Amino acid sequence: MNAKYVSRYAYPLALITQTCGVYFTVLVSVHRYLGVCHPFRAKRWVSSQPVRLAIAFSILFSIALNIPTWMELEIARCHSHQWNQQLR
Repeated sequence: MNAKYVSRYAYPLALITQTCGVYFTVLVSVHRYLGVCHPFRAKRWVSSQPVRLAIAFSILFSIALNIPTWMELEIARCHSHQWNQQLR
């Protein structure tokens, strides 16, 4: 695989996964808070459907938040004046 494609896609994907990791940590912290501080309400609030929605929302939000990083990088050819050729 060409290095320019790796750098083009690896950086935004790394930021998306980092953002997802942060939001998943926040979701686990809120889940634990509800379980410890509000145990009877947590049974009603923390069921399968709201958890799935929260996970899906955090993934979609992480992707949407990092869409501009796909446009930050620009692959440009460099010309070496010393060697009088284009660099890879």
